[in-house]
Amino acid sequence: MAERPDTAPSKAPDRHSRFLLIVDNDANHLFYAAMLLQRLEYNICTSRTAEEALEMTSVALPALVITELKLARMSGLEFARRLKTDKRTAAVPVIAATKNFTPALEMECGNNGCVACIRKPM
Repeated sequence: MAERPDTAPSKAPDRHSRFLLIVDNDANHLFYAAMLLQRLEYNICTSRTAEEALEMTSVALPALVITELKLARMSGLEFARRLKTDKRTAAVPVIAATKNFTPALEMECGNNGCVACIRKPM
């Protein structure tokens, strides 16, 4: 028996048209975060460096950026600052992720343009 189109389960259409950028130098964290968000039907781009992520944002504007704070050449905070000073990416929300969460670090993230700072699982 076929379902009527108006009773078929609806999917969130705007998830398919929006992509999220995840930046982390740990391949395992990139993999698990990307898999989780893909299961929630988001399009995901990943990067292991802030420099590569900046190049990606010049090609396509992400709906959200999740970045590790401790990256190789450029920190996650510097990356967030650069996004916020570019007119094209200034409105993109940035979430900072860290294993070493403290209230002071959360405040520093907010002062550098992040909308949130979250604790990463160990």
